[in-house]
Amino acid sequence: MMGLGRHTKPELIAIILRSEKRIADLEAENAKLRKNSSTSSKPPSGDIVKPPKPKGKGKKRRRKTGGHQ
Repeated sequence: MMGLGRHTKPELIAIILRSEKRIADLEAENAKLRKNSSTSSKPPSGDIVKPPKPKGKGKKRRRKTGGHQ
């Protein structure tokens, strides 16, 4: 870490303010990352974000009608 003795009082205040903002940002990010179904009311299906499944454009199979003769 840089020696703080070389900075003026306004520079030290700016460093502290930037540090406080960075800490708040990291704490918010940490809280967001730690929230899952075991630590919140979210259902387990919400823990993992899955991309939507592509819909296939294949042939639809139809069953033959009728039964035993």
